[in-house]
Amino acid sequence: MNEKQAIAHSRIEIMLAISGSLSGLLVACFIAAKNDYFYSNLQYYWGSQLLVLACLTPLRPRPAVVAGAGLFLAFYLGCFHIWVFSMIRPEPMLWIIYFFSLAGAALTMMLGAYWQRRQPQRAIWLSAGLSALHTMAGLGLGVLVLAIW
Repeated sequence: MNEKQAIAHSRIEIMLAISGSLSGLLVACFIAAKNDYFYSNLQYYWGSQLLVLACLTPLRPRPAVVAGAGLFLAFYLGCFHIWVFSMIRPEPMLWIIYFFSLAGAALTMMLGAYWQRRQPQRAIWLSAGLSALHTMAGLGLGVLVLAIW
């Protein structure tokens, strides 16, 4: 790979990381109630995702890792919202499950980012996909621990 191609790949990864992080903001804006509590709901939804993504910063992962994790966290937020409001009487305390399940995602994302640092030549899409799988496994682990507890 020559220098021009490396710069192009770097730019693509950075744009993917930005879009992965901002996708959570878009989902949070979409699902937050449009009333006096809009900003506090937005802060809860997107702020919790940013906290999880911030756990990756000490490991300095590739931007593709951040992109995959951010996109899957946005997907999880949307699916969780659909699940809560598909009930006949939505229980507001179910959102605590969302918040606490993110701990498992943070743990497995950090493990996955550490593991992927040892293989830097991996393709962008493969790296992002593996990061999304690590995030999914961590969210599943977090929900399982909450269900058992």
